[in-house]
Amino acid sequence: MKQYATTVRRRVFWLTLAVALCVAILVWGVARGYFARQDDYNFHFQDFLAGYQLGGLVGITLALVAKIFRNTRALRDEVRLKAMYIKEHDERTQLIWAKSGGTVMYVCSIALLLAGIAGGYFSPTVFYTLLSAAMFLLVVKMGCKLYYGRKL
Repeated sequence: MKQYATTVRRRVFWLTLAVALCVAILVWGVARGYFARQDDYNFHFQDFLAGYQLGGLVGITLALVAKIFRNTRALRDEVRLKAMYIKEHDERTQLIWAKSGGTVMYVCSIALLLAGIAGGYFSPTVFYTLLSAAMFLLVVKMGCKLYYGRKL
């Protein structure tokens, strides 16, 4: 269990670094007025894109903070740490994860979201298309998890 506690401490460290990076980006963006509406021919879309970026960054930051709290609570309580270990190393859970696409679906969705944000500076159509494709992948991933969770 001590090895797993070390692994969880390492996760907390990397998650804390990710939160610090997100907060730094938020502070930098707000200080520079990056998330404010700009005078452009398509200011409604620019406003939406800036709000989407700000909301996504805040959402990611809050999710990371919640994960840090969950891991820290588990480190303080041996029973929670053991339950977390059992849940993470359960063969059924690992099989469901593998059959529903594993990490690949999340990586592809994140890549599509980042490409959509970058493409949003050039064309609203590209942004909406890539955003829709990423959401479709995430819905398929959830559907597969639910299906294999009941089937297996």
